[in-house]
Amino acid sequence: MTMIAQGIFSANLAWEYIYFGIALGVVIVVIDSLLRSNTKNLCLPSLAVGIGMYLPPSLQTPLVIGAVMGYFLERSMSNQVEVEKSKRRGTLFASGLIVGESLIGVLLAAVVAISVSAGGLDSPLDLVGSDFGGTAEILGLIVFVSMIALFCKIVRGKS
Repeated sequence: MTMIAQGIFSANLAWEYIYFGIALGVVIVVIDSLLRSNTKNLCLPSLAVGIGMYLPPSLQTPLVIGAVMGYFLERSMSNQVEVEKSKRRGTLFASGLIVGESLIGVLLAAVVAISVSAGGLDSPLDLVGSDFGGTAEILGLIVFVSMIALFCKIVRGKS
């Protein structure tokens, strides 16, 4: 994105990348159309390919885990009514997590802005030193797996 923005403002856009992206998009749409017309279950959504190329792996991983989790949860349910109820519960719970994360992000940004504008540190909420990184990764993984389990429990309607 930076390269595109800089190319537009400096009138020196690397058009070969734009043309390559257009050609790749057309090829993906053609392949998707062929797969949809000649197979029962296969497709190649261009949006999924575009997101895979655009987003960094740190954001792609939860998307892939969520898609796989949704696939297995849907297959484990017995009827279509149960699937639809589960999708509604999952959408509501996921929306709540996204909104909650956004609100906490705004709150934390406000705390940092107030601290910096008052002449304080740019990390006023630091509780541990920089050597806590390995432990933080393990704790983060535990919380992530716990949230997956909680999400599955809520989607299945067993909360």
